[in-house]
Formats: sequence, C-alpha cells, structure tokens
Amino acid sequence: IPVPHDAADTVGFRISTSEGEIAHLTDLGRIPDYLPEKIHDARAVILEFNHDIEMLAKGPYPSFLKERIAGNNGHLSNDTAAGFFIATDTPNLEALFLAHLSRTNNLPKLALSAAQKAFDGNRPETKIIIADQFQQREIILP
Repeated sequence: IPVPHDAADTVGFRISTSEGEIAHLTDLGRIPDYLPEKIHDARAVILEFNHDIEMLAKGPYPSFLKERIAGNNGHLSNDTAAGFFIATDTPNLEALFLAHLSRTNNLPKLALSAAQKAFDGNRPETKIIIADQFQQREIILP
C-alpha cells in the first residue's frame, strides 16, 4: 500500500492469512483517501501514533524538523491516527497496535488515551496494544 512520506518508495502492508487480514502502516504523514478501504477487513492493524502535537511543538527539535514531522509527508500524530479510526469502519478489528511512537515527542499513555477515545467504549472487544520497538512480545489473538 503506497503511503505519503518524504522518503522514496515508502509502503504499508496488508497481509492476508488463513486467519484474517493484518495491516501495517507506519511512516505516513496523512491518511490517503484509499486507506479506509485497505484496512476495512483487517483483524489487526499496526498504525503509527508517532507524536503528540503539543509535545512536538514544545519539544527540543529545530523548527524545520518539527514542520517535517507534522507535515503531510511526515508522521501521524496521535490525534490524526485516532481520528482515522473514528471515521473508518473496521468490523473485524480485534487488535490495534500503536506503533512508531516517538521517544522524544510522545508518551505511551498519550497515544493510548487518544486511541481509547477513538473507540469511545464502543469497541470493548478490540485490544489496544502499544508496540515498543525495543521490546519483543508475543501477541495471540483469540
């Protein structure tokens, strides 16, 4: 799945298995119009929740880098990623993995809060899992 990012040939993945579909989407600065259709049937989605808008704005990065990260070809904020799920029908979704969290411009609790607000108690069957790039863990879906 092509994704908008400021590097060459960046893509996300939709993987079909006998147990269902999995989508992996990181390094995208905005949500393209075609993306909801690509994850509609997914059983699990790994989605970038890169930064908290306020932490990025007040953080230590120089202005040009902040603009790049927050731009349409940069990275998704917690609010943008969560808003995507508010507006997207994913009836088979069992797990949402919050991925590619910035260690400088985000906190796991902020990403988790944004994701939980997106489901607003309407999807208690969907697990929300923070994916840590430095920690290996096994996830087994029912």
